[in-house]
Amino acid sequence: MNLQKRLTLLFLEKHVVKINNEAEFFTIDIKIQLNEMTYRVLIVDDEPLAQDVVETYITKIPELEVAGKCKNVIEAFNFLQKEKPDLILLDINMPEISGIDFLKNLSDKPRVVFTTAYAEYALEGFDLNVVDYLLKPFSFPRFLQAIQKFISQLPTNIPI
Repeated sequence: MNLQKRLTLLFLEKHVVKINNEAEFFTIDIKIQLNEMTYRVLIVDDEPLAQDVVETYITKIPELEVAGKCKNVIEAFNFLQKEKPDLILLDINMPEISGIDFLKNLSDKPRVVFTTAYAEYALEGFDLNVVDYLLKPFSFPRFLQAIQKFISQLPTNIPI
């Protein structure tokens, strides 16, 4: 039995396993499926590289889809006037208005995971009842942990 078939059996049908074989090295790309729902995620970050990393992580989880990407909270506010994502991945330190001030001023507060390079805002973030607080640079396993926490807090959660 080849490696791809063994990994597919190991991860059952909840994961998509893709293997690229070049010379003697293997790259294994595993998409992790947590449940049958699809959740729309808004990325709000002024750093394009940070947006790209988060978007890459989102594509590894079939239940998530990028609802939009905003480079500041003004764009995010305008986005929220038209659409309602299930989760916002929100940077804190941004030009003009911080992610914390943005969240404080929203009347209909969405579920939020802060993604920031600043640990000193963690307590204030949790006072705002955010789902999680990811300190940049964060790994995919840490991102996945935050997403699992988000899903577990949903009222219609199906146990994993």
